[in-house]
Amino acid sequence: IQPNQKVVYTSKGKLKKSDATNSDVSLITANTEYDMKFVNSTLDNVVKKIEDKFNVKVTIENENAGKCHITADLTDQSLASTLQLISEALDVTYSKKDNQVTITGSGCK
Repeated sequence: IQPNQKVVYTSKGKLKKSDATNSDVSLITANTEYDMKFVNSTLDNVVKKIEDKFNVKVTIENENAGKCHITADLTDQSLASTLQLISEALDVTYSKKDNQVTITGSGCK
């Protein structure tokens, strides 16, 4: 099986391979740490998912930045890419040391 494919076990005991649709992926990843699609979510909520997915501790230095809203699909992004995209979207910066990430900046206005 390759990326974006699925295998279905048929009633006749056979395996059938086919392409996975976006809705298939959404169903499989819904409510898991891999579901990183956010619609008008606060940075505080996004950070909780980042901590679960990447096993890191994230601190937001300015509590007002945590209230900023973001809409993005970060599902297939690495930790570095995720943090970079958030930095660009919310005008914040981040630093990482070991398993500790610190987000600084005023965020949204």
